[in-house]
Amino acid sequence: MHWKEEYSVGIEDIDKQHQVLFDYFTLFENSVANGANWSGLHFILVQLRDFARIHFAVEESLMHLFGYPGTADHISLHQAFFRKIKQLEHESLQTDVTQGTLEYLHHWLVTHIMNEDKGYAQHIANGASPILTKAAGRKAN
Repeated sequence: MHWKEEYSVGIEDIDKQHQVLFDYFTLFENSVANGANWSGLHFILVQLRDFARIHFAVEESLMHLFGYPGTADHISLHQAFFRKIKQLEHESLQTDVTQGTLEYLHHWLVTHIMNEDKGYAQHIANGASPILTKAAGRKAN
């Protein structure tokens, strides 16, 4: 699975981060196809998870900054992603979960970007102004 321009949310840095997530997925997919051992696949999954943690933090900061009304629901989806990845990592210690992992990641990446991420990006593109907290608006003495 490779990045397609139709996945763009219109925020350059977010699109670049999504492309990195797709690169990790493709690396995982290719490693499975080439018969990589469990430890190699597990390492890629851990790298994907760690990058996703950073990426989700950036997204969530943007949602908070621009007052996106769906922020809480979106964060819940991010948390569910981590729970599922943790489950897959745990299951992979006992059985081969590569096919299930491939299917989950493919579905999740595309669906999440196309439905959820485009929602907050559209909110920003429609002219949402940054929400400044009182603390951010105070002048330093």
